[in-house]
Amino acid sequence: MASFKKLSGYPENAVSWAIQQLPREDREKLDKTLGVLESFLGDKPGKSSETRRKLPSASELFEKHIIPIIKEGMRKLEVLDDQGKIQDLDESFDEMRTDLQAMSLDDLADLHKQIASMEKNVQAVDNFFKYYRGVVYLTVHNKVNTDGFSKWIQSRDVTSARSRCIRR
Repeated sequence: MASFKKLSGYPENAVSWAIQQLPREDREKLDKTLGVLESFLGDKPGKSSETRRKLPSASELFEKHIIPIIKEGMRKLEVLDDQGKIQDLDESFDEMRTDLQAMSLDDLADLHKQIASMEKNVQAVDNFFKYYRGVVYLTVHNKVNTDGFSKWIQSRDVTSARSRCIRR
């Protein structure tokens, strides 16, 4: 059975042409049926500016959606730290096997599970540091004007400081 939704996907002139191809009696029945449907629906509502959605501001989006994600990430990081998993990462690297060709498929599966777990923990720590660095930037930005912020960033040589941290 055809649906109005499917028919509405066609251009209006194509639907009109198809209706004209119907036998006269079928066209008259369809016209009557459409008239009855139209009477059930009443007047077509007009577009009004009140029905438009109000887009949330960037600060609203940040407050309602981003901050809760950050807080949840911080909570997870604290749980990992409380469990001692953050400190265990260094030891886990030392104990990790590297002779992959000599390992059995079961050993490789265990290694994969170990790596995936460590990756999740490292990502949580990385996200924490990125968040914390962002908080520092926001604090500086709130204390100085835009030019002052740019000068502060340049005077701190943030990019080279970051690369020094990566090399360690």
